[in-house]
Amino acid sequence: MAESEDEASRLTYIHDETEGMQKMTRRLRSFLLLLFWQNILVQAARDKDYMHVLGDVAKAIQGDWWRKSLRLSLAGCDFSNEEVLAMGLQSLPKSLEILKLDLQFTGLDDISLPPLAQQFPPCLQSLTLDISGCHVTDRGVLAFLKKLSPDLSEATIKMQHSNVSKGLLALSRDGPNALQKWALLSHQERAEALAAKLEIIERKKNPSVAPNPSHVNKKAALESLLNLAPSKIAANVLEQVKADLAALEKSIEKSRENPP
Repeated sequence: MAESEDEASRLTYIHDETEGMQKMTRRLRSFLLLLFWQNILVQAARDKDYMHVLGDVAKAIQGDWWRKSLRLSLAGCDFSNEEVLAMGLQSLPKSLEILKLDLQFTGLDDISLPPLAQQFPPCLQSLTLDISGCHVTDRGVLAFLKKLSPDLSEATIKMQHSNVSKGLLALSRDGPNALQKWALLSHQERAEALAAKLEIIERKKNPSVAPNPSHVNKKAALESLLNLAPSKIAANVLEQVKADLAALEKSIEKSRENPP
């Protein structure tokens, strides 16, 4: 009986040792591959021969099941290439709760950005995403925010040198929940929030020549119409909106040049 207990204890010890070694191996392999992952993805867009190994590398990085926090830079990767984008997202460990993801100058646009929101780990609580230098507008950012998990506690998006409006760029600096709250507003409320931000910006630049608040509100309303999906606005109406916006911008600029 004693021999049986000793054997069982020995086998348990071996099992625990084996599991410990497997965990250490997985974590170390993932860590080392992360060091080269950005360069591998950049090269993949230039050399098609790289593509067949990306899947294995992505799975190996994702294999660190114990990782809760990750800071990952994939800046400069060609995410206009759907295969490269898919591999980049596939590498994210599923147990992540905190993610800081740098996607600067990756070619993301209003079409490719929103689907990213559904590819993040299910346990994610905090997201910091940098899409500076990407071809995204207010419309793409809004669609992305609406697709984020409701369980996500906070989302911060950096978007300098992108195509978003000045109002949204300013709003993005108001804290980790500002954009999520904005996305929950009605279309009119979102336009008003951006108009308020734009007015603050203009008054800080030069209080004496700040645009009339009514001009700011009208400009924000016209810009919000431009951000509507093509199916929701007729072509002739869209052209008129563009013309009205151009005329309004000229009027605002003229008032700056000739202050009262």
